Amino acid sequence: MSFNGDLMTWTVICTNNAGIIIAHYVYGSNDRRNAWQMACDQYGTFANPLGGFYVITIIPGRHPVYGRNTTQSDELIEMY
Repeated sequence: MSFNGDLMTWTVICTNNAGIIIAHYVYGSNDRRNAWQMACDQYGTFANPLGGFYVITIIPGRHPVYGRNTTQSDELIEMY
């Protein structure tokens, strides 16, 4: 999916069946539906996980994610 419009930062939260959580910080569409689709294309869905992980939510902005089995990427990834 390509996008030609305004971008914003999103926190993308992914998990796997073992309950490990990974948070990614990305630039993506400022439209939530487009950003969701871009995140799922890049990080996987429940029906089609990538590397065993899949997106469970996206949050506008850059936010810390806390949990027992959480890994955060400090890298800001462009997903357009």
